[in-house]
Amino acid sequence: MELRPALAEIAAATGETAFLSVPFGDEALCIDAAGDTFALCANTLQVGARRPLGVGAGSAALLAALPEDQCDRHIAANADVYSRYGELNAADVRRMVRHWREHRWLINASIIIPEVGAIGVAVFDPSGQLRAAISVAALKSRMAPARRKEIVSVMTRAIVRSGFTT
Repeated sequence: MELRPALAEIAAATGETAFLSVPFGDEALCIDAAGDTFALCANTLQVGARRPLGVGAGSAALLAALPEDQCDRHIAANADVYSRYGELNAADVRRMVRHWREHRWLINASIIIPEVGAIGVAVFDPSGQLRAAISVAALKSRMAPARRKEIVSVMTRAIVRSGFTT
């Protein structure tokens, strides 16, 4: 099972850029991206980039999927680091984590880059092991609440078709 087909499907169906990140120690590592079909690409992350857990939608989804005590430790350890990323702070990260725990997806609503938002979901293998996160970045104007739900549905269907769960 691999997630590249799901990533390509998500990018094609949404017309946005999709990113695949994996846990890498105390960070998230972006290992793949697909899309760039919208005229003004919201390419906020590069393949090979590493970010502290909680920075960006995919990284925040990875963080949120960790056991609560580990999640809390990461947020406390990175509290001072978050401010290096736009308007991000520990309270924002905790808010994204809470949203993920309630809905199994989260949104970074232009906290890091003005006018750019992203939706993140955690990806689990059939045994329930956290494997990755997929995020979709778009201009804020293309992230209205109804569209967010549509994007999450597209992401979930593509991930499930690839043999994983969210």
